[in-house]
Amino acid sequence: MLRWTMIFSLAWLMFSRYTLDGFRLLGEIEEIEADKP
Repeated sequence: MLRWTMIFSLAWLMFSRYTLDGFRLLGEIEEIEADKP
């Protein structure tokens, strides 16, 4: 039971980190597009 909790929490940690990085990347792309004349 404890092992499954560790696996799930680790997977969630990686997933949330990559998701946050993805959102940050999207935000940077939008800012670059907005800066274009």
